[in-house]
Amino acid sequence: MTFTKGPRGPLTREHRSAISAALRGRPRKDVKARFLSWVEGRANGCWAWVGKRNDLGYGLMSFRTEGRHKTKRAHRVAFELFKGPIPRGLVVDHLCRHPWCVNPNHLEAVTTAENLLRTMASRAGLMSFIPAAPTTLFMEG
Repeated sequence: MTFTKGPRGPLTREHRSAISAALRGRPRKDVKARFLSWVEGRANGCWAWVGKRNDLGYGLMSFRTEGRHKTKRAHRVAFELFKGPIPRGLVVDHLCRHPWCVNPNHLEAVTTAENLLRTMASRAGLMSFIPAAPTTLFMEG
């Protein structure tokens, strides 16, 4: 929050410092509650991220840590909130193939190579997602 003008004119550096100090002391909203406030359920079982998205359709969530802003992809935040840390060297794959989905049951940590193979197979129509069994994939044909 930035204040440039008060009711009686421009704010001085001292006023801005006092306002910042007062705001620092207020309780922050729980990360999980903040996350869920940007989620909307869909009939197909996906949790649609209704906040900011990047050009590829992935949801983005911003944080302020150690006085700096940091933005993470929302599906990675979902994985960490509901399943734990993402193992080193793995990426988070959307089993439902929707980049805006943040349902932790639709997310799986896999290698980059596995993620690429699944993406290519789904685009070729060789692989589908079964919502009833979120970790089960089958090959058609």
